[in-house]
Amino acid sequence: MTKLNRLKICHLLVGFIIPVIFFFVGISTMNDYGETTDEKFDQHIGEYYYYDWKTQGIDGLKNRFIPLQRNYGPFFDVVVVASNDILYKNLRIIKNPVAGYHLPVLLASSIAIYLVFLFAYINWGLIPSLISSLTLALLPRFIGDSQNNLKDTPLMTFFSITLLLFFLAIKKNKLYLYFLAGIFLGLTYTIKINAIIIFPIIILWIIFNTGVDFHKYIRFIVGLVISTVSALVTILIAWPYYRYDTIARFIETYDTFKNHVWNEYILYLGTHYLGHDIPWHYPIVMFSVTLPLIYIVFLLLGCLYLIYSLKKKNKDTSTLVFLFFWIVFPPLTQILSKAPMYDGIRHFLVILPPICLIIGFMLWKLALIIHKAEKRRLKIFFFFYILLVIIGYFSLLIKNINIHPYQIVFFNELTGGVRGAKGNFDLDYWGQSLKEAAEWINVNLPTGSTIWLTIPMAHHFPIDRQRFYLVDRMYDYKVSLIRGMLKTWDTEEDYLHPKRKPIHTISVDGGDILQIFEYPENKEISKLIEPLSFDKYLQNGILKTTYSDTNFIANKKTTVSDPLGFDCKKNKYNDIAMSLIYTGYIHIPKEREYCLKINSDDDSLLKLNKQIIFKNPSMNTGIRKLYLKSGYYLFELQYTNNIGPACLDIQLSTDSCQTFVPIPKEMLFYTKNLNE
Repeated sequence: MTKLNRLKICHLLVGFIIPVIFFFVGISTMNDYGETTDEKFDQHIGEYYYYDWKTQGIDGLKNRFIPLQRNYGPFFDVVVVASNDILYKNLRIIKNPVAGYHLPVLLASSIAIYLVFLFAYINWGLIPSLISSLTLALLPRFIGDSQNNLKDTPLMTFFSITLLLFFLAIKKNKLYLYFLAGIFLGLTYTIKINAIIIFPIIILWIIFNTGVDFHKYIRFIVGLVISTVSALVTILIAWPYYRYDTIARFIETYDTFKNHVWNEYILYLGTHYLGHDIPWHYPIVMFSVTLPLIYIVFLLLGCLYLIYSLKKKNKDTSTLVFLFFWIVFPPLTQILSKAPMYDGIRHFLVILPPICLIIGFMLWKLALIIHKAEKRRLKIFFFFYILLVIIGYFSLLIKNINIHPYQIVFFNELTGGVRGAKGNFDLDYWGQSLKEAAEWINVNLPTGSTIWLTIPMAHHFPIDRQRFYLVDRMYDYKVSLIRGMLKTWDTEEDYLHPKRKPIHTISVDGGDILQIFEYPENKEISKLIEPLSFDKYLQNGILKTTYSDTNFIANKKTTVSDPLGFDCKKNKYNDIAMSLIYTGYIHIPKEREYCLKINSDDDSLLKLNKQIIFKNPSMNTGIRKLYLKSGYYLFELQYTNNIGPACLDIQLSTDSCQTFVPIPKEMLFYTKNLNE
């Protein structure tokens, strides 16, 4: 082995330092991150292929999943499910189930850092490769997505591997590299359809490099055919759904994403847009406000240097053009396809590696220029430049530490940080702050509290379900994740300017990303209800009036009933459109705090003395805490079943919502005429 080869091996080993540090820092902080939006969506895909595909096959896939889920590639979803199954469920090496899913994503992120090192080292040498990999490792949004994004971050890594292999295949003119590039192209496609964007990048680059040399085009076409064939074989191996009518599967996947609708509200530049109405410049602006300022400066310098190098046609031109195509085509494809754009830069993570490569290159190139110039001037300029860069990167490290684990909401000084961004952009779109909010609720709120999570992310909200109840009406507390979707789900007020002061906030960099509000008027509603004062003959039981429609009109029939509600598993109302009303009186024997709990499918509504106590939506368990004086109260319970399973279970607690029992017959009364 020559001295030069030994030196290269040493350099390649040195390149592992930054990604290895990144990986182990990530390992040590894994428990700081909770399960976030879309993770269950991806996990369910992986679970099906990992556990059920062999027994249920394509029919089970079609029966279980909507077209969108069927057409998301399962490759990395299977990887994360296998990781959780092995490391958490079986070996118990990882104690946190969420971390079991995140570990492969963290590993993929670390690999992406080394890929940046490799690309820079191949083209420019050791120093710019270390700077480039450090640039990616310190990027706040990249750090945030390295712990919670089961799809886009792995896509970025495999997209980068594929492009690096194509780059080397074209430069070295080696068919085996085309073959390897095809394998990783197939794997990239089995993560997400975005893999097809690789083709225009390499085709335009080969045109730029080759000119009119038709022999090179023929060699490239042969290599591309080899890559395409190996990619197709890889797809068939890694994505079993594609083994059935393969051509139709490609068309189906394309049509599914082309026609995908995500029309929630997005806050962008202070205006709320629906997903399909977002302006074309969304990616440009979002990168401008989420990249650190030092990155933006050197990225712009890199663009200027590219223009200069195109005129001079120097040795850096070809590589910089390749990186430019890599940066431009993913967002351009999204813009031209008119697909909805949302969630900051997460749909464009694939362009972070080339951005960091250009930044690393320019930091190094400018240092060389200054170093040459300082021979004719004072050396202080060179050291001043190096000192400024070190301070900039060290400041970024401190910023990452200070905002951890919310790097995903990083905004730069152009917006005034998170505080300034709050009125102009969506913040915690992943719901990362729900973990901390749930931990605060579990410690600080009283047992039995009803909570409304305004954006429906209940499966990511780890509150103690034995102590608290999620409802969407008559809630004691409201949890608001600050993002544009609140305009859809919480119409009672302007979420950016709430009418009441939150009792708890989660803030990052001076700006709130989540707020918790208290609604004492809902908790105290029963104090407005006084027992009735009358003297009449009452009989035990309750009147039950049923209807054969959901509007409380058709085929009315009234009977006397002892119990309230009916068995949720076996009852005569299943698959029948109907409604019913229980009316009578409930006798409260002792003044104290009571809890009423209702589980219903479909909707139910409870009134005391003609005042609505709470509405319980379909397939939900609602609970209401009441302080009642001794006496009789007019009681009314409405229920409707539209279609499908029927369920109505109402229970009472006299021990602060700890133990619930059916309402005893001895507490229920009726008269022949409730209007007496």
